[in-house]
Amino acid sequence: MAVRSGVTEAPSYESHRSKVTAYTFGAMAYLGDIVGLTDWDVAIDWEDTPIADILRWRRFGWAAWHGRETCPHCHSQLKALRYDLGWWVYPLRGEDGEFGVGVPCQRCDPWTPDKVYTLQGDVAENALRRLLAYQNIGGASERRIVDAAQAIEHAGSAGAFTEHVTGNRQSL
Repeated sequence: MAVRSGVTEAPSYESHRSKVTAYTFGAMAYLGDIVGLTDWDVAIDWEDTPIADILRWRRFGWAAWHGRETCPHCHSQLKALRYDLGWWVYPLRGEDGEFGVGVPCQRCDPWTPDKVYTLQGDVAENALRRLLAYQNIGGASERRIVDAAQAIEHAGSAGAFTEHVTGNRQSL
């Protein structure tokens, strides 16, 4: 919540205009489902956070990355990095030190860190930025913000924190 001149404002995604827009898009998606014109890429959780889900879909679409990446083990192809897989993605460093993003192969064992599609360089950075923006559209609690700041402080700097996360292959 933002505070200006003693007045507390709701986050932009909870504003009246955002709610009306979200429910309008949601109603259209629901009616489309009823008449058989469903877009299967729209993932709306009607029970938990429908406004944030609808606004995420409207703002970001359904995928953080589109292209072709081959799994080094089963040779399946990743053609898009869907946002719902974002929680399992992890930053990593290549042997040459280049920044990358590991996406677990769902055809192989998705829990084995070596069986991943790997996005590298600018493509990886862009995909990671989009994933983080998508996940954080609803904001965070004060406790979560404090925990994140302490984790960065404990590492010594944002760069050191990034190195720690990429070295340990921690998912988002």
